[in-house]
Amino acid sequence: MLERFRVRPEDEVRVQHDDLRATVAAIFEAMGVPPDEAAEATDVLVTADLRGVETHGVSNMLRTYVAGYRDGAINPRPTLTMVRERHGTATLDGDRGLGIVHGRRAMELAMAKAANVGMGVVSLRNSRHLGAIGHFARIAADANMVGMCMSASGGLRGRVVP
Repeated sequence: MLERFRVRPEDEVRVQHDDLRATVAAIFEAMGVPPDEAAEATDVLVTADLRGVETHGVSNMLRTYVAGYRDGAINPRPTLTMVRERHGTATLDGDRGLGIVHGRRAMELAMAKAANVGMGVVSLRNSRHLGAIGHFARIAADANMVGMCMSASGGLRGRVVP
């Protein structure tokens, strides 16, 4: 883990994950995010922490997302729309919504296409930060499928983590 994200032992605060989920979901809802999407976003952040990917967990990313909602960079109630669709491919527009919410929908669509034609490729555009994108590949793995997630982002210095 990057040193700048490491918390000194004397500064650590341990919280039960269910309590953390409730608090984080309430914060997303306070930003205007619908409850179901707040729960999805919360799951990605808390799961990242539980997997040891603290760089993309609650303590490091939630404040960035809150700032994005407050300054209008992130749309709290986006409409995810299909731009283009073929049997095995699709392009979605995220309407400036948070990528950690749209990522699941994109993966589920790719999985449905793969189940029908053997392979599914979905691109998501105009969406904000995808977080620890390995979270979405695990959705496919949990369904006994292979899932690959990639991000082309100018934000956060172009870094991608598992």
